[in-house]
Amino acid sequence: MNIAVVVLDTLRKDAFERHFGWLPGKRFDNAWSPSHWTVPVHGAMFTGLYPSETGVHAKNAPLNCGEQVLAEQLDEAGYTTRAFSCNPYVSPVFDYDRGFEEFTGSWRLRQLDPDLFDWNSFISETRGEGPTRYLRAVYRCLRDDCDTLASLNHGLKMKLRDWDYVDSIDDDGAAEAIEYVRRTDFGPEEFLYVNLMEAHTPYDPPEEYKTVDVTHGRGLEETISGGDDTSVDVEAVRQAYDDCVRYLSDSYEELFGLLTDEFDYVITLSDHGELLGEHGGWMHGYGLYRELTKIPLSVYGPAMDDRTTDDLVSLLDIHATVLDIATGESSPRGRSLVG
Repeated sequence: MNIAVVVLDTLRKDAFERHFGWLPGKRFDNAWSPSHWTVPVHGAMFTGLYPSETGVHAKNAPLNCGEQVLAEQLDEAGYTTRAFSCNPYVSPVFDYDRGFEEFTGSWRLRQLDPDLFDWNSFISETRGEGPTRYLRAVYRCLRDDCDTLASLNHGLKMKLRDWDYVDSIDDDGAAEAIEYVRRTDFGPEEFLYVNLMEAHTPYDPPEEYKTVDVTHGRGLEETISGGDDTSVDVEAVRQAYDDCVRYLSDSYEELFGLLTDEFDYVITLSDHGELLGEHGGWMHGYGLYRELTKIPLSVYGPAMDDRTTDDLVSLLDIHATVLDIATGESSPRGRSLVG
């Protein structure tokens, strides 16, 4: 059996229901994530254990837990294991290539370099500390064992891109993922993991999908976190997010068609949702609100009829489901969603 797991990063459940009516398979309407952020969720999904058990979290982003991870288990079972990720956190830099024979990704991953200062971890660790953290980052670039000038240049480019002062990229990697699947010669017993970032900030879809512009000037994150609530055009931010989800849906429909030609099972899910002003919050840095933790989940494959179930399920069940399909083995915490 060939198995693909596709994470539509940061896709809210309500946005999925609006724009993914075309997606076939069994839908799990009562599916929940074990956390609100990519790193602990993927640690749990790849091990079948809760984030509190894996020790993978904001202050320990690498997948350096002692347990065997899913790709390692499938590799031992004789599967060809491949990954295409558009998320810098789900990358070889953070040890997510464990067990994968082939791990590649979009332009975001190609920007990563072991000789560069680890900007992603620094941003995660210092989130909410204010502008002074950038002075700390400069000091760290000078002090740490890294290529100082290249690291400072990379950090500047990241910030300028947030501020919309550099040329934008066509998309966050969906087009590259489609091309990757199209040109790959898949054989029998294949496992493929894909992460797509189109619904993630900065909410900047291709021009033909854009109906509002909230990325101009200081950048979206600064716009929605600075000043009082009256400084935020809530409806414009929500519309920008929706524009991105429409593009994600169209892109994934093309990718899904390619996948179903090669894979027996295609499991589609979001790792977490997004706050769009609810509870006074934005994005997904904090909290365990329903908008963050109730997620879309669909399983396409043999005997998975097109219907919706309200059975209570967790993203830990992805580990159990893939193992069950591939090897018939069980998972530490989850249960299989097939059979």
